[in-house]
Amino acid sequence: MVLSSDLEDLAAAWVRYATNRETENGQAWEHTRELAETDPDTAWQLTLALVERVPDDLLDHVAANLLEHILEHHADRFVVRVQEQASKDSRFRTCLGWVWLVDDDAAPDILAKLRTASGNRLDIIPRAELDEIEERFDRGGA
Repeated sequence: MVLSSDLEDLAAAWVRYATNRETENGQAWEHTRELAETDPDTAWQLTLALVERVPDDLLDHVAANLLEHILEHHADRFVVRVQEQASKDSRFRTCLGWVWLVDDDAAPDILAKLRTASGNRLDIIPRAELDEIEERFDRGGA
C-alpha cells in the first residue's frame, strides 16, 4: 500500500517504537491513537499498511494501538470495511482477532459482525468487568 510521505514517516516511527521502546519515544503511538479518534480514514490506511508490512509478532500491537481504537470510536462506520478486509486478508483477520472491545463500544449486531469477521477471536468485554479491572489497577492491584 502506498502512503503519503507524512504517513510513511509515521509508519516508520511507529515500527521503530514497537520494536525498540528504549531508543524511540512514543509520540508516533500517541499520534496514531489520536488519528484513530479524529481521522479514522487516515488511521485505516495506516492500519492496512502496517498489517501488510510488520512482522507477525507486531500484529497484536497494530490491533491494540490502531485498529482497536478505530473500532472503539467508529465501529458502525467501519464494520463493512473490516468484514471485507478480513474476508480477503488472513493477516488482517489475525490482527482483528487481537482486538478487545467493550460491550458498549457499538451496537450488539455490529460487535457480532466484527467478532465473526475475526474468526470469533475478537474479545468483547462487559463494561462492568472492565470497570472492575480498572478499579483494581487504580488501587495498585493486578
